[in-house]
Amino acid sequence: ETSLRSVIKWLIGKEGLDAVALKQRYAIGVLLFSVGVRPDEKVHECDWDGIVEVGCDDMSQVIHIHMKDESFVGTLPTEIGMLSSLEYFNASIPEDRGSRTIGGTIPTEIGNLQKLGVLDLS
Repeated sequence: ETSLRSVIKWLIGKEGLDAVALKQRYAIGVLLFSVGVRPDEKVHECDWDGIVEVGCDDMSQVIHIHMKDESFVGTLPTEIGMLSSLEYFNASIPEDRGSRTIGGTIPTEIGNLQKLGVLDLS
């Protein structure tokens, strides 16, 4: 099953999402599915904390993503550029914890994230 198909299935039936929230949830979902993580559909993305930690501002806009598990496999999707409030993205792991197999190129859409102050892919 493709990441896109998984995300669409995850989004179907979500009530009360306005266009901004739907776009954010879609982008975060594509990101997680693309590295092999199935998001917890019962918990709002701003409350996720575990192998992927997500933080939000007072308007429930994602501003912080920390991918804490070294076992992620996949690529960063272009949809990460849809997270216009993102200030911090960390996909690094400590040297003594092995290596992560996130491959491919860094999506050019990351360059559109005007608020992004920290991007750590080491």
